[in-house]
Amino acid sequence: MYRSVLVVLDHEAWSRLALLDAADIALAARARLTIACPVARVPWTMYPASLGVTAPVSFDQLAADAQRACLQLRDDAVTAVPRDVPITTVMPTERTPAAIVREIARGGHDLVVIATPPSARWAPWRTAFARRLARRCPVPVLTVPAPRRKRRVTRSRPGRPARVGAAVVR
Repeated sequence: MYRSVLVVLDHEAWSRLALLDAADIALAARARLTIACPVARVPWTMYPASLGVTAPVSFDQLAADAQRACLQLRDDAVTAVPRDVPITTVMPTERTPAAIVREIARGGHDLVVIATPPSARWAPWRTAFARRLARRCPVPVLTVPAPRRKRRVTRSRPGRPARVGAAVVR
């Protein structure tokens, strides 16, 4: 079946669901699990030279904070996976489909697991990332959708329509 499973994590809550599903698949198939935590880069528009002003922010400090957050995410992911699953971690320097495809070729992975947001309106660029990755990827891509929020209907007075409101279910 699968020998090497790659899961791509980010700092969103639904990313943990993809990690748990990938760990279950790796445990059932006796496969190696590779956790990829791409390091967030500071966008070029944040640099003072691009804005024409000097900022009191140290961009080296921002990059170090991003690296530290990525290391913390990796450590939390490793502790969440059962001990029976062999784990490898990688930290790509960019979060693009091309970087993930390069990691697949380098690591010899045969399944990619990625989380998608609860809806396209929530984070459309994440859904587009998953679509672009699925188009470019030479191996199967499993997208784990985040659970949608359940809606509750509140009672109304006679003659008025019921109001629908969003409720967070935990």
